[in-house]
Amino acid sequence: MNRVELEKLSRDELIALAEHKDVPRARNLTRAELVDELLLRDSRG
Repeated sequence: MNRVELEKLSRDELIALAEHKDVPRARNLTRAELVDELLLRDSRG
């Protein structure tokens, strides 16, 4: 997913994606932080 697609998602949807990708403390992150973390993990493959 790209930034535009991620920014359309709700915070709960972002948290679910982040938890699926093993982002630590996903529920404590802001929407912007969640988007950044998800993009970072996607770029790593």
